[in-house]
Amino acid sequence: ISITEVEDGKVKLKIVNTYVDGFLNFVYSGGKITIVSADGLDIKPIKVDNLRIAMGETYDIILEVKNNKKSYELVSFFMGTNEHQKAIIGSGELIQLKSLDSNDYSKQQPYALLETITPEYLDFNKFNNIQNHSFTLTGSHENYNWEKKEKREILENLNVKVGDKIKVKIFNHTMMPHPMHLHGTFFKVNLSNS
Repeated sequence: ISITEVEDGKVKLKIVNTYVDGFLNFVYSGGKITIVSADGLDIKPIKVDNLRIAMGETYDIILEVKNNKKSYELVSFFMGTNEHQKAIIGSGELIQLKSLDSNDYSKQQPYALLETITPEYLDFNKFNNIQNHSFTLTGSHENYNWEKKEKREILENLNVKVGDKIKVKIFNHTMMPHPMHLHGTFFKVNLSNS
């Protein structure tokens, strides 16, 4: 992919990870990546060195083209490998990543820094009749046999209806991260110890 139309030295892209079994890690040879939207919600812009995107996630990002006589590469690495794809941003002499070792999965990710421009906080302490659930992710990457268990029983579905209040604790006992989301729904992640 090549994007040569650059206005005012910036390009805005929407990135979607459509893989079903892997994270993507984005690194830009032109410097930091500015995140302006996450999963359809505008956020207060933050700058990151690399951006890891789980399956099904979407981000809007802004890339700076600091020299209109040069072009830069946005590289997406497949998790845990040097397998990658590139998009060239700008026109002119190509400035490449210094090394494919830029694919560093040990770097801290910005999830805790994402903050919507118009936040709406829910105080779960005010809710009555909360359904509490706690389940564990188990399985192996060797055969992609993943299971969700609640009280040692395999969990198929949580039957809920409009207006229900659900509180879920998730324990990941596998050897890899798993993105958790509800399709078409936003939810609050409780980062405290409660």
